[in-house]
Amino acid sequence: MGEPDPADFSAVVCPVTGVTAREAAVNAIIARDHLGAQCVAAPLSVSRTRRLAMIEDVRVLTGVLALELDTREPLAGPYDPAYRARLVHEATMRSDAFALCAALTLDAMDEDVRRGTAHGG
Repeated sequence: MGEPDPADFSAVVCPVTGVTAREAAVNAIIARDHLGAQCVAAPLSVSRTRRLAMIEDVRVLTGVLALELDTREPLAGPYDPAYRARLVHEATMRSDAFALCAALTLDAMDEDVRRGTAHGG
């Protein structure tokens, strides 16, 4: 049996926050681009240590975006960017499995860009 397609992980939903792995990956990309940072890119067959590094990257990046958007003002509802960023970060912190799905989605999105096959979804 072959390795699963990382893109399959993008639709995974955190049951507590309702955030998708794709939303978490996009938030991580926004923070990474803002910081000019690089993530640990790795295929599915990588070691546990590399996967943990990928999880940590996503958690740090989503946390950075949540902090960047935090205005200390009352939230304007469920579509408020600061509120969504907090939910995304909370989702990545609640579960290693969810954070890994977000990291694999991020890696797949980066690979699509490298190949020139990026698409919405």
